[in-house]
Amino acid sequence: MCLVLTITSCCETERKAAAPAKKAPAKEQSTQAKLAPKVPSAPVAKPVLTTRPADANKPVSGAVPAPSAPPASPEPAAPVPDKSTGEIPAAMPQTGLVAPGDSVSALYKGTLNDGTVFDASERHNNQPLTFVAGKPGVIKGFSNGVIGMKLGEKKTLHITPDDAYGPYYEEAIIHQPVAAFKQVPDLKVGMAIPMTNQQGQTLRFTVTKIEGDTVTLDANHPLAGKDLNFDIEIVKIDRPATSAAPAAPAAPAAPAVPAAPAAPAEPAE
Repeated sequence: MCLVLTITSCCETERKAAAPAKKAPAKEQSTQAKLAPKVPSAPVAKPVLTTRPADANKPVSGAVPAPSAPPASPEPAAPVPDKSTGEIPAAMPQTGLVAPGDSVSALYKGTLNDGTVFDASERHNNQPLTFVAGKPGVIKGFSNGVIGMKLGEKKTLHITPDDAYGPYYEEAIIHQPVAAFKQVPDLKVGMAIPMTNQQGQTLRFTVTKIEGDTVTLDANHPLAGKDLNFDIEIVKIDRPATSAAPAAPAAPAAPAVPAAPAAPAEPAE
């Protein structure tokens, strides 16, 4: 291990001894500075934010928000028939489309699934069928099927028995003797005969077979239990006056200006 020694000359030692002590006051000042109480500094003012805060939904105070584009008008939803009555409620936006309660005239051609034509406007001198949309009067599938169509539009409706002439009931078939129809001239198959049942209801029976002395009659509609197809074209739409577009709401009244407060009474002398 090497030791490094520092040798101080005699002259330097004498010079240091002769020098006056000047560090005592500084040490005293340092002691007083440490004992003096600390004065709190003035609070630093926080800078004022002039930019938009993190929450973009809250506008900056004093700033004018930019106008936003108006939302697009939604397409009118297709009306839903009432489950109990099958009718479509009359409330519907006033547009150029067929709405419930409108009087509609349509040309049509009705066919079965095998292509058999059972009815058509051509069989009635091309006269259109006129009915009230969404209401009884024609079969439900036809009445509700035109809702939302526009003038001149063509469409094919596929209607099930539930929305047409109902299911076919075997119990609606009866057999009667030919002698019971003596008052019916020229009795033949396909003839419609009104008859009254035991409940007093008048039903329309169709002669389906004449065999010997027995006549078979069917109270089912000829199209009962069958799927129907209609090619239709809307040729006229009449809207009742009661379903006109609602009037624009009146402008809100200006708020009342509060009266100025009365001056206080002077105290009596």
